[in-house]
Amino acid sequence: MTAWVKVVRSDGGGTGEDFYVAANYQQAAGRVGVPAVSETGMVRFETLDENGDPNWRARVEVDETPGNSQAHPQIVTLHPLASA
Repeated sequence: MTAWVKVVRSDGGGTGEDFYVAANYQQAAGRVGVPAVSETGMVRFETLDENGDPNWRARVEVDETPGNSQAHPQIVTLHPLASA
């Protein structure tokens, strides 16, 4: 099953940056701030820094809730990863 999500960063930034799902860094799943379709279940969302390393992440349960649509997506909030 699928559901609509809108990925945002906890600092409010990053709008338009590509995000990736389940460590599939070959193809972006969508852009931060723009509704996109995601698989349901436990899903890991990430953005990458200029070196191609994950720098923002969220692991959330995506559900197809009543009323879920492109206009009313589930919000997924990314949080920064600690620097090495």
